[in-house]
Amino acid sequence: MSQPMPLEDLNWREDALDRVEAFARTGEPFTSDDVREGFREPHHPNQWGGIFHTLANRGVIQHVGFRKSANKSRRGGVTGIWQGVNFAVLRAA
Repeated sequence: MSQPMPLEDLNWREDALDRVEAFARTGEPFTSDDVREGFREPHHPNQWGGIFHTLANRGVIQHVGFRKSANKSRRGGVTGIWQGVNFAVLRAA
């Protein structure tokens, strides 16, 4: 007997954008490790890159550095450090 195919999480993208914006509003530096902690995973892990790219293009976050990832699946790979830059845009949304 075959296994049922899991349904795609249609709200994941909007929820992830909201989550990163919440980190941006603090004005403190953060990484994708921080954002992903306690949050559901997307259908494909590469979707996280699109979230950060979208918000950087909107002027909500900016890249401020690098560090080793604390995520075990990344095996110590480099991850970006981000920071919110445009609080007026976030308040108007």
